[in-house]
Amino acid sequence: MKKNSALMLALLAIFALGYQTLSAQITINIPKIPKIKKPKIEQPTTTTTNDESRTTQSQTSTQTSTVSKDDGMDSRLTFFLEEIGKAQKEVDEYNSQDKLYLVSSTSADWMWRAVSPKERGEWTEKWKTLLTPAARKKFDDALDALNAAAAKKLPAYLPNPKAFNFQTPAEEKMMKSVLENPARYKIFKIGLNQANWLIDKNDYGLPTARYKHGMIYLRDTTSDHPYCYMSYINIIQDYAGGGTYGASYARFIRDEMAGCPVGK
Repeated sequence: MKKNSALMLALLAIFALGYQTLSAQITINIPKIPKIKKPKIEQPTTTTTNDESRTTQSQTSTQTSTVSKDDGMDSRLTFFLEEIGKAQKEVDEYNSQDKLYLVSSTSADWMWRAVSPKERGEWTEKWKTLLTPAARKKFDDALDALNAAAAKKLPAYLPNPKAFNFQTPAEEKMMKSVLENPARYKIFKIGLNQANWLIDKNDYGLPTARYKHGMIYLRDTTSDHPYCYMSYINIIQDYAGGGTYGASYARFIRDEMAGCPVGK
């Protein structure tokens, strides 16, 4: 019995020793708990609310509007002033030896507004919502300068005598019929530039009409300026096919300002 007890004690001792050795070799891994990251505190920034944004935009808009209003120069008005400047340059540079026309067709309207108070007033009325007092003065100054330049050149700007080389009573009557109210005009000369027809053709080389250049040199007795007109009026016959043309008729082309005959 003692022998068995001693043997049992020996086995327990061996087992305990082995358990200690084994436990010494086993590593228990405890899972790492991630650290909680604290939020990074930024420096406070200035933000704009919708109301503040609208207020800022409104203030900016008001400032821009005020500048535009004070300056009086909408982009269209700036363009118009440039066109007036071009018209005056054309007038200043005109000479009968090198140029056929006093001003180009795009500048003609500004000539009317420069010399005619009525024409200027109608234009001003059309653009009055953009014309501040400052802008109005700029336009008046520019048109007055163009008027002064025209006064130097227009009296000597007269129609070419060859424009009236040919006349027939029937064609003159047709040309006069184009005038809105013949009684208000004083006619100095009327006629055609050529006796023979000029042929107008389409892109395929086929005739569409034939015509003669005509002109009436006149003065409108109701005008509010001291100048006369060259009214370009053509006599036309439309092509009827088979080498034939229809009846003649007059067509107004345009008016051009000119000087008046001396003393008239």
